[in-house]
Amino acid sequence: MGLAAAGPRMRAEVSIRDGISAELERIQDIPGALTTLAMIAAQVLVERAVGAFTRTNLRPSPWPERKDDKPHPLLQLSKALSQSLTAQAESNGAIIGSDRPYAAVHQLGSTKKNIPARPFFAFDADGTIDPAADRLVQAALRAGIAQIIGRGAV
Repeated sequence: MGLAAAGPRMRAEVSIRDGISAELERIQDIPGALTTLAMIAAQVLVERAVGAFTRTNLRPSPWPERKDDKPHPLLQLSKALSQSLTAQAESNGAIIGSDRPYAAVHQLGSTKKNIPARPFFAFDADGTIDPAADRLVQAALRAGIAQIIGRGAV
């Protein structure tokens, strides 16, 4: 998995690999199967990221306390950031991200702007996925593989 702040957008690339290789080999020749699995992984990560804005237990690391006395929860005034998170899939992986120009600043922090990191996507700046999120993705992929196999296509 990798993280990039490219121009005004932030995106993470998710590759299907690791603990499900044997199962993937069984379905890799089924048209659309890998794209379906990539979308499943991306959707799990986006759903978790959206939840991280309101549920502290879904955040990959604790958010620093706010420095002002505003009454609204952090990053929740307009909800534009949490509502901008998207998922795209291809046969070799998926891309999750946001088109908001400030998404990467909040995910990674900015020393230039004196903004601390408040990560909502379940991975760190090096692209290491949070273990709990990884378990969810792996479980969702296994369920997706079982559905594909259960359709009698393998």
